Amino acid sequence: MSENKTGILNYVLTERYNLYFYCLLYMISHVYEYYTGSFLKPLFLCSYLWTLALYLYHTFVSRKYLSNPIYRNAQIFLVLNIITTFIYPENRRFSVLQDFAILIQYIFVFYSSFQSKDDRQTRGILEKVMHIGVVITFVVSLASLVAVYSGSSLVWAQETVSKYGRHRGFYFETNEAALYGYTSIMFSLYFLYKQNMRSVRENKILLLYMLNIPVQIFLIFMTGSRTNLLVLLLSVVCLFVHHARGIARNTMKTRTKWIAFLCLCVVFYILLFTKYGFNRNLYYYMNRYPEFWTGNWEEKAKIINRVSSGRYYLWESSIKEWLKSPWIGYGLKSGNFTYTVYKNKTNSHNLLINTLLFSGIFGLITLIRHFVLIYRNRRKMSAYPDFILWFFVYGFIIVSMLEVVLLYNGKAASAICWAVMGFLVFI
Repeated sequence: MSENKTGILNYVLTERYNLYFYCLLYMISHVYEYYTGSFLKPLFLCSYLWTLALYLYHTFVSRKYLSNPIYRNAQIFLVLNIITTFIYPENRRFSVLQDFAILIQYIFVFYSSFQSKDDRQTRGILEKVMHIGVVITFVVSLASLVAVYSGSSLVWAQETVSKYGRHRGFYFETNEAALYGYTSIMFSLYFLYKQNMRSVRENKILLLYMLNIPVQIFLIFMTGSRTNLLVLLLSVVCLFVHHARGIARNTMKTRTKWIAFLCLCVVFYILLFTKYGFNRNLYYYMNRYPEFWTGNWEEKAKIINRVSSGRYYLWESSIKEWLKSPWIGYGLKSGNFTYTVYKNKTNSHNLLINTLLFSGIFGLITLIRHFVLIYRNRRKMSAYPDFILWFFVYGFIIVSMLEVVLLYNGKAASAICWAVMGFLVFI
């Protein structure tokens, strides 16, 4: 986009304003839906129409979305999904346009939100967005903890989803709440590491980031989200290993670091395999289902399905359906239209299986190539702690193998993840 565009046109054609608008709508909609049970679909139509305008402009006028291999691969992935969707008459429905709008937002618009020739200015804008995200999630998570454990009537809607001691607080859904907690922790670590590298001038801000981490950890425990807890622990281990590799070769310092690492492993073991961990860990499941070790395969499969919260049967049925159309799949978000899986789910809680169902082997190859291209074009490590943002992205990809995030469902956290990915890659 040329520099001489000013006024309203500048806002319309700048991708990050579409990101801001979408995230704001998402938060407003969730508050409204939390208390009324109604979804503000008409408001999102504005965001989707804006997305279409951005896509058309930057593809056919500025040609930005054709300018490098990552964008060109994204175009191929989009075309594949269009073809595999609309060859089936059952998919020719108005609602599928929303699914395409979200796909375009992620791989084009939001991905481009923080790409600029002026790296310093763009980083400053991104850090403001990250800081706002930390502040919002800190307030909501802290309020959620207080409200749930005090029995506040403000979370009355919580009663309809509380199960196995899981609570969502003021968030819309338990796993999504944990995902926001994970995101907030990683952003806090980014700022804390950056402040540690430079002089600490804003102690109040530093204190906020420090307090935010335990608040979000307690939130994740409250939600009972095993996936996000495991990914958080994995990210912390990766951060430790990365930091340990960079410390001075001092025997005492190295010994201290490895002692801390072993302590972390012990904590990891306690959380997952002992009665002192959270109430959905392997210890509790194995005690709840002792017949797992003595039953036949059918009985074991039922237990595995319960332990995996239905994912085993969901993945099994999804793969069986995919094998009926392995090369092109059934079209974007086509569950219950061109195929049916376990409990009539429309999302298989796995990014790769979803891609196979929606666009087949061709789509999966293109998607994997997309992430490979992003990785190959990543920026070299700078003076800023960008490695923490990369661990954040990797964690998100891992979560997408077990949850509904990253690509095929609209979430504000997923939108921010794609924006961070775009920032970390050379344009």
